[in-house]
Amino acid sequence: MTSGPAASARWPGPRTDEEAPVLICHCNVVSDRAVRAAISAGATQVEQITALCGAGGECGGCVPSIEALLEDAGIAVSQPQVLARRQRERRHVPAPALAPAS
Repeated sequence: MTSGPAASARWPGPRTDEEAPVLICHCNVVSDRAVRAAISAGATQVEQITALCGAGGECGGCVPSIEALLEDAGIAVSQPQVLARRQRERRHVPAPALAPAS
């Protein structure tokens, strides 16, 4: 087993309440504790967690972390549909071309 800084940088597994909260959603400033509270309240899908605490409601970058917390709670995550939907909604639409200057 490795010791020192490299060992402490590894994922430690499920967190406990004694540890400092971890920011999961940067857009809406939502911690892992808020996401876990939403899961404890009965949320089993990312959309439900978003409705309860706001995590995953903006850019979608935190959706994989939310899904990992769902899996830590023993909830099976099917496919990452939320992120796929957001990517479809945010497809780049090119700006109209400017008329040439006369």
